[in-house]
Amino acid sequence: EWQGALALLIAMCRAVLKPDHISYNTAVSACEKGIQWQRALALLDAMFEFVLEPTAVSYSAAISACEKGAKWQWALTLLVALNRAVSSQLEQRLRKRFRGAKRLCTA
Repeated sequence: EWQGALALLIAMCRAVLKPDHISYNTAVSACEKGIQWQRALALLDAMFEFVLEPTAVSYSAAISACEKGAKWQWALTLLVALNRAVSSQLEQRLRKRFRGAKRLCTA
């Protein structure tokens, strides 16, 4: 039930508990199941406000919510954002590994 998932997330914030990716992903997934695409998008936006970068799971659930709500334009926008996020994360990992390999070679 999306109402319960959102209520729990709001309660966590009010109790000064910091919601994590799992909390948000659960709420976005619940919104997807309830065809609440607007709320799913709002939750993605809230993740950025709390300095939590949405994961592939977050984007996938929101994309599915938009699909179920016949909002294909939003689904495509999210798909592009997911592609950029994954590319950025991969680039960061590769840079980190390259730096580590470079240190090993120069040691």
